[in-house]
Amino acid sequence: MGGMSDTHTAPTMTGDQLKQALDSLDWTQAELAARTGLHKDSVWRMTAGRLAVPVWLKHHIELLLAGRQFFDAHVAPWPRSRKTAADDQSAGGAGA
Repeated sequence: MGGMSDTHTAPTMTGDQLKQALDSLDWTQAELAARTGLHKDSVWRMTAGRLAVPVWLKHHIELLLAGRQFFDAHVAPWPRSRKTAADDQSAGGAGA
């Protein structure tokens, strides 16, 4: 029977995988830090590969991505972040 230490030493996601996941969620590193209670410098170190991504964060991100995939498939387009929505409005206003 595996102990608690097995969970903490299990393979986790890379910094590049974390960056890709944040892009898929339309989250910034600052948003991840604010929503998880992590320090923004720790998030930066993880995405840069200087700090291991904790297994709990990997699982948290995987659940969020699964939720997004379900939402996109069955409900409606995923809500975009304020930053992205503002960018879209600027682009739409210029082309109108």
